[in-house]
Amino acid sequence: MKVFYDERMLEHRQDYFHPERKERIERSKEVLDENGIKTCKPKEFNEEIFRKVHDESYLNFLKNFRGYLTPDTLVRENTYEIAKISAFCSLSVGETLLKGENAFALNRPPGHHACRDHGGGFCYLNNIAITAYYLREKGMERIFILDWDGHHGNGTQEIFYDVNWVYYLSIHQKGIYPFTGYENETGEGEGKGFNRNIPVPYGTGDEEYLKIFDRIILKEIERYKPEVILISAGQDSHKNDPLVGLKLSTEAYGRFIRKLRDYPVGAILEGGYDIDSVAYSNLEIIKEMSI
Repeated sequence: MKVFYDERMLEHRQDYFHPERKERIERSKEVLDENGIKTCKPKEFNEEIFRKVHDESYLNFLKNFRGYLTPDTLVRENTYEIAKISAFCSLSVGETLLKGENAFALNRPPGHHACRDHGGGFCYLNNIAITAYYLREKGMERIFILDWDGHHGNGTQEIFYDVNWVYYLSIHQKGIYPFTGYENETGEGEGKGFNRNIPVPYGTGDEEYLKIFDRIILKEIERYKPEVILISAGQDSHKNDPLVGLKLSTEAYGRFIRKLRDYPVGAILEGGYDIDSVAYSNLEIIKEMSI
């Protein structure tokens, strides 16, 4: 089990008082240190893999633009370089999975709202999609992406909507940003039937989530028979999170991982904006992935 982290990601800055701030991973790193869990720096990868996911015009735009992609997502002079490091953490998770080990990316900025030709929702590069393409290039043919972030991963869905080598399943709060992720969005073309959304109401907690795991998610994983599971691990579904109205406990995230033990698992950080809640939820995930 490996955890990838790079302190250079602390330099990423949005506006003042923005919820996606450096303490999200800084505090998590402190908690891991306190529990004797070591982190590794990611290696560098060829940026050509980004072009499998994002239009070249968008990548060039990110490198040169200064200003707001959307009202909540600011591009500064160093934004692309730091987003690249975040993607390298995610790619390092993919490389570790190829060696038969579980891995976790303690990274920022997040990625699952980044589409082929635009970013938003605090996201610039779609880390998990880039990692899936990397695994595809290394010969994997069936990848399951489980997105339990409190917000729907509209970017990841868009990128894989018409393919069958990725099964994308998202469980998220209904009726909040990005206002996508409806049950009738099931894929198209070769991807028909390989996209599933489970929007849940405000206040949904551990008991309901665990039932959904047992009755739907685990059955879909078993039916698809993936070689690996990638998790868009957004812990903003925690009961203390200020941006989402779900009610998961810290311990719930570890229980989710326990249910996935039959598969190699790579988890990539997405949301989670209460500093202590995301730190201790990440700890639960990492401890369970280490068993």
